[in-house]
Amino acid sequence: MTLAGFAQPAHSQQPTVPTAAAPSSGGVTVDTVMVRGNERISASVVRVTSALRTGPGVTALDVQTAIRRLMATGQYEDVQVYSDDSPAGGVRLIIDVAERPMITRVDIRGLERINARTVRDTVGIQDDQPLNPNQVLRTEQMIRNLLAREGVQVLSIDTSMVAVANQPNTFRLAFNVREGNRLAIADIRFEGNASFGDNALRGAMSTREEGFLWFRTGRFDRETFQGDLRERLPAFYGQRGYIDFAVVSDTLIVDPETGKAQLVVTVDEGAQYRLGEFSIDGATRFPNEQLEQMFTAQRRTVLGLPFGRGADREQGEVFDRVALDGATQRVNQMYRNQGYLYAQVLPRVERVPSVDGTQAPTVNVTWAISEQSPFYINTITVTGNSYTHESVIRDRLMVFPGDIYNEERLLQSYQSIAALGFFETPMPAPDIRPDPENGTVDLVFYVTEKQTGSVNFGTAFGGGGYGRAGGVSGFLGYNQPNLFGMAKQADLRAEFGFGRSSFTASYTDPALFGTRNS
Repeated sequence: MTLAGFAQPAHSQQPTVPTAAAPSSGGVTVDTVMVRGNERISASVVRVTSALRTGPGVTALDVQTAIRRLMATGQYEDVQVYSDDSPAGGVRLIIDVAERPMITRVDIRGLERINARTVRDTVGIQDDQPLNPNQVLRTEQMIRNLLAREGVQVLSIDTSMVAVANQPNTFRLAFNVREGNRLAIADIRFEGNASFGDNALRGAMSTREEGFLWFRTGRFDRETFQGDLRERLPAFYGQRGYIDFAVVSDTLIVDPETGKAQLVVTVDEGAQYRLGEFSIDGATRFPNEQLEQMFTAQRRTVLGLPFGRGADREQGEVFDRVALDGATQRVNQMYRNQGYLYAQVLPRVERVPSVDGTQAPTVNVTWAISEQSPFYINTITVTGNSYTHESVIRDRLMVFPGDIYNEERLLQSYQSIAALGFFETPMPAPDIRPDPENGTVDLVFYVTEKQTGSVNFGTAFGGGGYGRAGGVSGFLGYNQPNLFGMAKQADLRAEFGFGRSSFTASYTDPALFGTRNS
């Protein structure tokens, strides 16, 4: 007898397909549910987890659901369900499982520069869990990554499984790590650099060679080095007109005996570009002249003010990609401070090659601006303040319902609330909920109360002197900067001993009678 949908093996990765060999609507009658392939998990547990039952009305969907339920436990590498005719005239189901080994204990041995607990917690590998091959690979890679951050070589990682006696399919998992020497960068060398010397390029990197001073350890951090290759070196060249710069290759040559290493970085500088035309397309909220100054004002004082007209960028000067990116961010910020949440300022850089080969190539830069419409603040909600009155928090806001949205004032409000000192920091970022249909935005500030009051005390014992009695003296004090949750400060202090005692109390209201006066 054939049961529609699983007359052939129903693999856990492939859903069964009902066939015409038997009716699929009412299902079939199952006489027996058998389990095979199990070693450490009892057959009854497999049957209960699968929820397959004996009796009429068992369908292909029930079988597929059973497979999903068993695989979801993480205990099995594979689950298949077979069927054949039973002597009673019904169907016998056979659940064929391939168990994952049970790992009773995970040991990470040989680590000296990092903590094994850090590896386990980061990856999530634990004792008394089924073996997950992907998790084993992640653990090995995490060990390599963490040691690389410390500048330590990994000579080998030997992963082994040891069977546990009298427990079928149960093992202990061990990672045996051999650490090498800590890498120290003795030399950084560049190839392909014709415009700038090695010293200039070394100065642009955060990776440093070891030196005579104690802080020049030459420690090698792969993430820092990758940041040098992806960000800091391209920024150095891009600031000087080499916008086609690329790192071709990097090589780390290590002496295994000493742990000293040499870095060799091969670069392709490309051509140096000069600034051609600069234009703005799509701006209506701000005059083009005002926006142009965000990029063309080149030299600035500490206060951010240009020295004068003569300091502005002009055509023919070396193109500065870093300055363009910074100016683009500032213009985007200008729009967000005027309510334009969805405004986009996209820089377009068009390369113009040299015509005769005697002049430097140029770039024409265009800011393509899509302004959209400004947003106004609809509601402002504060949540999480269980003790502090909401009026205290709202008194720190610099944004108000009905105002045009201003990102700079929103940030100032966030910082002002955090500066109260009544809430856990860092606070979650404010939630910005725009409604494009109405052109409004709802703001939500999240806070978490923290303990603010403090008690302090001290005692002293004096043996006394000529003309005075000895005894115990001391003080007891209490300070509460958020009294009654109203941001009012109270200080109490009592002193006693040596024949005298005193009591002082102070009260500070930073918003006397609801004003800013204290």
